Amino acid sequence: RLGDAEKAYRYFRETVRLDLDDAHGNAKDGIHAANMGGAWLALVFGFGGFRPLGDSVAFDPVLPSAWRGFSFRLSYRGRALSLRVTRGPGGLARSDLRLLSGGPLDVRLAGEPRRLTAD
Repeated sequence: RLGDAEKAYRYFRETVRLDLDDAHGNAKDGIHAANMGGAWLALVFGFGGFRPLGDSVAFDPVLPSAWRGFSFRLSYRGRALSLRVTRGPGGLARSDLRLLSGGPLDVRLAGEPRRLTAD
């Protein structure tokens, strides 16, 4: 949200690699489950730009330069949504947002309003 995707990516990378790199020397004791939850939140709310707006939702995705793309699914008020962000021609990020199931949903994708219906 602050507009520094590269700095956010550096912090995100530290978070997701905590157990893999045994950064605290305690990986033998098990995983850091809360850390994993925080990584999911960073992906969905941070890089995906997800914002619940009552009966509608907004997504304002950003794609760090180190990534070719990312995708995730989530449930919101009885609806299943899928967001896929990829690098398109000229290096620009392209977003594909789909309503997989549930009733129609008003969304804003990168500031543009639209109404989604299930495929």
